[in-house]
Amino acid sequence: MNPQFMRYYLIIAVITDLILIVYLSTLIDEIGILFFLFMVVILLGGTFFLYTILKRNNGQH
Repeated sequence: MNPQFMRYYLIIAVITDLILIVYLSTLIDEIGILFFLFMVVILLGGTFFLYTILKRNNGQH
């Protein structure tokens, strides 16, 4: 995979995570702080997992 595309995927993933975290932060009163923190960990973990996969695939080519 082209490293330039990898950078775009990661930038889009981080921007999406930030937007979703801001949206979830507006719902803290309704969903609870623990569920909010759980969702933030899931979002950031998924982005880190994407970074790991893209880095590994980029290193093989």
